[in-house]
Amino acid sequence: MIQKIMVIEDDESVAELLNINLTRRGFQVTSVESGETALDLVFTDPPQLILLDIRLPGISGWEVCRQIRANPLTRNIHVIILTAAVQKKDMELAEECGADQFLPKPFDIRILLNMIYSLKQR
Repeated sequence: MIQKIMVIEDDESVAELLNINLTRRGFQVTSVESGETALDLVFTDPPQLILLDIRLPGISGWEVCRQIRANPLTRNIHVIILTAAVQKKDMELAEECGADQFLPKPFDIRILLNMIYSLKQR
């Protein structure tokens, strides 16, 4: 069951929107702005779900996803890609790096919540 969610997002307004909506629904939310910080936290205090932007300062969200999937301790963490990059190659990269879902920005919070709740069932 998903309780802890990490939001990896460098846009403060998007991170705040996610934090408010998810906390209101009982999730524990940690927000970080860079891939490096996220990886440090993922390996020390892993969440059950990561909401991951692709365009981050430092290493990209694609690389964050690859590193999470490559490590036996974190490979089962659910990853939902949230990005404004919505070309076919971006969707293919999301699949290649092992993301569970892909949601283009701007997104409807209800669609995101449905994705999260469907992952809880697995």
